[in-house]
Amino acid sequence: MADLTFTDSHNMVAYLKKSKDNADFAEIVDFLNASPIRYALIVSPTVYVSYIEQFWSTIKIKTVNNETQIRAKVDGKTIVITQSFVRRDLHFDDEDGITCLTNTEIFENLQLMGYEKLSDKLTVLKPLFSPQWKYLIHTILQCLSSKSTACNEFAVFNDEYDTPSHTKKVFANMRRQGKYFSGTVTPLFATMLIQPQADVVKV
Repeated sequence: MADLTFTDSHNMVAYLKKSKDNADFAEIVDFLNASPIRYALIVSPTVYVSYIEQFWSTIKIKTVNNETQIRAKVDGKTIVITQSFVRRDLHFDDEDGITCLTNTEIFENLQLMGYEKLSDKLTVLKPLFSPQWKYLIHTILQCLSSKSTACNEFAVFNDEYDTPSHTKKVFANMRRQGKYFSGTVTPLFATMLIQPQADVVKV
């Protein structure tokens, strides 16, 4: 098994608390806090390196009743992972959600989001979005990306893997304008805006 290494720009826990440091990101923070992926962005479990090593050294893929399963043994116990288990444990609650978009749909929605370098290539540059959209994309990639630099890399500290925090410093980076960004701010979609709750007065 290859050595497990840590990439500090991935495997993050998102910072979804509003403060004076991120006041200009309040709308997207509200949206993420109300979204089905909120729990997956903020959960920070302690994972033991010995468990990771046992998992990867015993892993097998099986199909049972047309469902793909990842099976492994950790401390003598059989561990079974399926897509439905991941949805349940990360509280996605999106069984009826979209599972795939065509390239045409992707390009159409990138344009609606104000992306400023439309082409037929699927390489998307974060600096070419306005700040709130850039933060949304950054958060999803850094917390949930399936790329080789994300979920399969681990930090080792005294036999524990600790999830690093995606902190308020990120907001400062999101404010920076990319070299080719026009500076035009594209607002979030109306359906993404969370309406403030009226205060309840008890009498």
